[in-house]
Amino acid sequence: GSGLTPAGDDLLAGALAAMRAAGSPAADGLGAAVLDRVRERTTRLSAALLAAADAGAVIPEAEAVLRALAQPRGADARAERPHRPDDLAWAAHRLLGVGHTSGWYLAAGLAVGAAHALTPAASGSMG
Repeated sequence: GSGLTPAGDDLLAGALAAMRAAGSPAADGLGAAVLDRVRERTTRLSAALLAAADAGAVIPEAEAVLRALAQPRGADARAERPHRPDDLAWAAHRLLGVGHTSGWYLAAGLAVGAAHALTPAASGSMG
């Protein structure tokens, strides 16, 4: 796609980062496949974003979403920590505001990667 960071690259970066954050074994195969093709198929900025995601590094707004996803859920967790900046809704809102569409596609990728990491058998093999 076009743009500084094409939508597909943003989505892949989010998925890869979420899978790395969750320790998914499928991240190795996805990372290798992405990095194998990145030089000839995308912009230099997007290539750097994808390489960073493969190393588990993301922009601060995406990191906040990953941190919020890792927080315990339920009434007990909310009682211990009322609304704070790492809440998922707040973090997602900030991420969605990044760039023209980059934040949205990063968020979608984080959701795909997190879902795969939580239910790898239902998601099929990515490696």
